Amino acid sequence: MCLNTLTHWEKPLIIAIDFDNTITADPALFREYINMATRRGHVVYIVTARLKTVHPEDLDPWRGIVDGVYFTEHKAKRAFMEAQGIKVDVMIDDCPEAWVEDYNGAPRTFDTERDAQEKAGE
Repeated sequence: MCLNTLTHWEKPLIIAIDFDNTITADPALFREYINMATRRGHVVYIVTARLKTVHPEDLDPWRGIVDGVYFTEHKAKRAFMEAQGIKVDVMIDDCPEAWVEDYNGAPRTFDTERDAQEKAGE
C-alpha cells in the first residue's frame, strides 16, 4: 500500500539504498540525503547484491553514516531484508528488479574497469 500524502509519520521510515551505480552515481548527493533522513529520525541501510568477498572495503566510508550495510550475495533484496527481520518502506535502486529477483550474473561493482581487469586475470 502506498501513501499519497504524508503529513507526519508515526514511526521512522526504513530506507534502503543500493550502492553500486546508485550511491556511487552521485556520492555527495546520497551522503546529503542520508544525513538529512537520519537527522529526521529515519533509519537508512545500504543494501547491495554484492558478494561479501567482492571489495567490501568500498563500503567502509559509508558504515559510519548509515544504520547498517547488508550484502545479499545475489539474493532478492526484499526477501533477504525480511529474513533479517527488516521491512523496508522505501527502496532506492538503479536495478529495481533486484528487490524481487535473485541475480544470476557474474559478480560486478560500480568499478567496471577493475571488474574487467579481475575477470581477465582469472
